[in-house]
Amino acid sequence: SREGFWGRGIYFADKSCYSHHYSYSPSPDTPHRKGAESNEREMFLSKLLIGNQTFIRREGKELYCSSLTVPPNDPATNMKYNTVAGHTGGSDVWIVYENGRAYPDYLVRYYKGSRDQQRTPFASRSTALSGKPQGQASATSFTATDIESGTPIWEYNGDSGWEAYGDSQQVQLEQGYQRFFDDVDSDSSIIIQGPEWKYRVDFAEMNQKNVEHGGQRVRSVRRVV
Repeated sequence: SREGFWGRGIYFADKSCYSHHYSYSPSPDTPHRKGAESNEREMFLSKLLIGNQTFIRREGKELYCSSLTVPPNDPATNMKYNTVAGHTGGSDVWIVYENGRAYPDYLVRYYKGSRDQQRTPFASRSTALSGKPQGQASATSFTATDIESGTPIWEYNGDSGWEAYGDSQQVQLEQGYQRFFDDVDSDSSIIIQGPEWKYRVDFAEMNQKNVEHGGQRVRSVRRVV
């Protein structure tokens, strides 16, 4: 922003509803991206390295805040703060005055209003993790021999990288996975028996926890299609 509440800087907000007012309206001929519909908007989901920050209230300091082009000095170090923080429009905001400490992680295209299943086939985060749009039929049975014919393979992130579970565990995992995503209100985890320990595999978090070892180590799991 050239003339923002906290001066000329790059602004980031905690609440997406605040950023919505400054979001971009793509046109059907926006280059390098699929044409947008009339009510669609875009914003970046970004990562920001805040560093040493100072919170400045605007009340009574409007002219000072609006004139900022760099952060003020930190009296403790006599060096400039990295970031200015504030609150406006119901959201916390952060302002930096240089490029290089923010990373645009995702360009998010969205719309407000009733859900359009053509544009958002997944009704929730849980169904999106399943890779199966709502209403799509799921497999009701799974056998170890199916592993050899192109069905999903379950793996855990071991000490030497990703490793496949055994055949009997593959059956348990796929059946439990299908049950959970047929009914996302059901228990998201199952217990499986490994070669030495028992593990709780959580399909919502996509991880496994050793429930018998004192350390209860957690490892990531994945479903390879």
